[in-house]
Amino acid sequence: MKKKYLDHIRRTTFSNGLAGCVVGKPKIENLKSMLNDFPAIKRIYAVGAETTEYNNNGIIFINTAKEIKEKLDFVYISEDDYKTTKDRLKTYFPFVKHGSIIGGHDLKADNYEFIKAILEFTNKYELSLRVKKDEWFITKNVW
Repeated sequence: MKKKYLDHIRRTTFSNGLAGCVVGKPKIENLKSMLNDFPAIKRIYAVGAETTEYNNNGIIFINTAKEIKEKLDFVYISEDDYKTTKDRLKTYFPFVKHGSIIGGHDLKADNYEFIKAILEFTNKYELSLRVKKDEWFITKNVW
């Protein structure tokens, strides 16, 4: 997960005890960095992690969204194809708190199908999409 994404979370969130989810083979070193660099993040659900051997109170290894028991302050999706991105947005967006974000990376001009999945989702739910270089963010409406 890129530092810019985490900086965005820090700027747009005002509470401690944040909970988030990283979907799509998150690397343990990235998860540990998130917890160390951003002390307001208390829990990270790791979906599809490369290992579950690292034992830390802040990282919760899960296999499906059904295992998430709370609303989330952020979801980070690490996918770059149409079907998987569309499925992940549909699955994880209901867990995002109003006013919080879902996003990801690898947004490249030549990956039309990936971009199409994100645009279809934002248009369907009348959401704003923000892009910064190759990262994308959607804020869940507060109404």
